[in-house]
Amino acid sequence: MKNVFIPNAADVATRLDGLEFPVVAKVESVDIPHRNHHGGVVTDISGVAELGEAIESMRDRIGCELPQARIDGFSVQEQVEASYEAYLGWKYDATFGPVLSFGSGGVQVEELSDTEVFFPGVGSEEALRIIGSTRIGSRMLNDGADGTNVEHLADLIVRLSRIAGGLGSSVLEADFNPIMIRVGSGEVKIVDMLLVAPKLRGDSALAD
Repeated sequence: MKNVFIPNAADVATRLDGLEFPVVAKVESVDIPHRNHHGGVVTDISGVAELGEAIESMRDRIGCELPQARIDGFSVQEQVEASYEAYLGWKYDATFGPVLSFGSGGVQVEELSDTEVFFPGVGSEEALRIIGSTRIGSRMLNDGADGTNVEHLADLIVRLSRIAGGLGSSVLEADFNPIMIRVGSGEVKIVDMLLVAPKLRGDSALAD
């Protein structure tokens, strides 16, 4: 998925690099790990002028709410439409190591409370069980989601669980949210992610 970095609104016209509208704009700042909580994401942007206005609006809003936050610029992506939005991530525990969770995603991930917890090193069969044990997974299967979607999602769970196990304590927290799942085409795309490293915990994070 194409992603363009734009330092400020004045650079919009020269930086789009062939992106097709509608697009999503997101603030880039190590001081704002959860951008949605502070109005740092704008969707359904349909043109160049609207994109410039969205960037200026985000900068002003964040400047008022978080005056100490360093804004590096803004990332712009083509908007992905999906049938389902899922979440996958982990937190490092001093006793158990990385503890992963999968479930319903999107901006209401915390309110939905639809997650299945597991540990690194799962295989394909276990990944399919994890998917089916959640409400979002049950809906996908009951709604007749293409088997390709489920297989791709299971493969993503397997691969990220291995990565989590390999990283160990070098990443304290990882969030891949939302994961956009488009029924019929077989597409499963991660459109946003957050990684928190030990030395940054408490005051900043690495976000993409």
